[in-house]
Amino acid sequence: MAVSNEAPAVSEPRFRAGLDTLRASYANHDDLVWELERFVRTAPDDQIVRINPIQYAADHGRDEAQVIDLFLHARKAGLLTMEWHYVCRGCGMIIASFHTLNAANEHSFCKTCLKNRDTDLSDFVEIGFTVTKAVRKSRFHDPETLSAKEFYIDYNLSAGALARDGTKVRDFYWRHKVFCAYVEPGENRTFEINLEPGFFVFQYGPELIVTARRIIALSRSISRIVTAGRANQCGQWHPDH
Repeated sequence: MAVSNEAPAVSEPRFRAGLDTLRASYANHDDLVWELERFVRTAPDDQIVRINPIQYAADHGRDEAQVIDLFLHARKAGLLTMEWHYVCRGCGMIIASFHTLNAANEHSFCKTCLKNRDTDLSDFVEIGFTVTKAVRKSRFHDPETLSAKEFYIDYNLSAGALARDGTKVRDFYWRHKVFCAYVEPGENRTFEINLEPGFFVFQYGPELIVTARRIIALSRSISRIVTAGRANQCGQWHPDH
């Protein structure tokens, strides 16, 4: 889901210098460079961080190989940074990020699914690009400043991941989230919600089936979160299970 932002502020001298370098090394594809320039200038804050080149190509009707090549040249020109993301195959969450594949571990733990995942470099590792802070500053460069929903959905979920109904995972979560909030260390919070019959799950807590007459717990309730830092607590509802 698009995030409302103030007008983007681009560092013109740094941006122009990077574009000149990019055009010099990518002279035969000036249309792609102009399109990238417009994107960097006008895209919402959440879209210029952790850019998935495959999704970018689909959104702009471009060839995937050309976009990846463009982004790699833009990285050399100082416009973009690059990192690898390990995506959980169960929920679409980015559970590990690294600058080189040599830094990838054999196993990664998904805090949403509460499961260890074996790293599969062929199916669940994505490449992501981010507009450098020197070119354009985004709130998503500093994820600790984001709202709970922005951090959990727009920053931590893969832009290219799909839900079971075929829609993008980010859109799926935005549609079904009942609440999403930070819980500070030692803080107690109460959430009052009205549930229709269906399936309800806490990110860190019980899974529930809600019927017209009763609520059935499918897993043991975690009544208290003990953490040394801020926790992100979310509840998600589905019409069926």
